[in-house]
Amino acid sequence: MTVPPDLVVGLLGSADENLRALEDSLTADVHVRGNTVTLTGSGADVALAERAVAELIAVVAGGQALSPDSVRRSVAMLTGAEDASPAEVLTLD
Repeated sequence: MTVPPDLVVGLLGSADENLRALEDSLTADVHVRGNTVTLTGSGADVALAERAVAELIAVVAGGQALSPDSVRRSVAMLTGAEDASPAEVLTLD
């Protein structure tokens, strides 16, 4: 996946703290080089990781700051039974 260059820092966080939270929350392997995110693992794990990264990019693109906690909550929303989009929930005023 390619992340818009102006959103990479917001997605990864200070000292890559959001990236570490994402890696800890997913079973897929997440690798970032520049603005390219590479995901490896089983098909289901990669699909969840792709959805999580896309949702987090949408949050950052909407002007919201991410924290490791919001990254973990977003992944939990995607793996839970609720039908909520983290991007919609995290950008609510």
